[in-house]
Amino acid sequence: MTKNIHFYWENEIKPQLDPLHKEAENLLYYVFQTPYRFQPELLIVGINPGGDYEGVPFLDRKTNWYTECKRNAEQKHSFNETLCAIFGYGVNDKLFDLLGNAVGTNMIFFNTGSVEKLNNNPLKKEMIKKCENIVFKLIDEYIQPKRILTIGKEPFEKLKTSKSNLTKFESAYIHKSLRGETPIYRIPNPSRINLGSYYKSEQIKQYQKYFEQEFLTF
Repeated sequence: MTKNIHFYWENEIKPQLDPLHKEAENLLYYVFQTPYRFQPELLIVGINPGGDYEGVPFLDRKTNWYTECKRNAEQKHSFNETLCAIFGYGVNDKLFDLLGNAVGTNMIFFNTGSVEKLNNNPLKKEMIKKCENIVFKLIDEYIQPKRILTIGKEPFEKLKTSKSNLTKFESAYIHKSLRGETPIYRIPNPSRINLGSYYKSEQIKQYQKYFEQEFLTF
């Protein structure tokens, strides 16, 4: 049964986070990097949004930020460009459609600009505690994805409920576990500082091949 995400937004999320938003001098927060969907094939979970903006909090973006870089040059970023490559942009339309229809969120909704700025924010502990509790409920009750892909170690460790397995390729690796009965995967954060270590051309091909086998083989 689909729960009302807008009711949850207005009656539980905003009342918890609006006071932090005001205390942090209107630091922007938002829940989804994409339009919201119930029971998507894929949920992507990062650490927190990039950018460093003030503004009015909102529930979800009207377009998919992960794939918007292929339509709008202003949205290009190493993060979403790399995800598009992993999901077969221009090579495998079925795999890329999975990314295009994915739901994306973060463990922390506040737009602190970087993990470093988040770590230096005096409200960090309260932001983390409140956002994480919201995320757990979002995933289990309001999103209910068929599979989860986490960006980096921290979201994976907090979301998984079972031991993880490590799959190694020639020069890349992926962790896999479960959240309840939902498969959950972890890849390194495709930030600029990680591109040279984890996302060389051959490594991207290895990630793509793995996800083709995991996501498109029935």
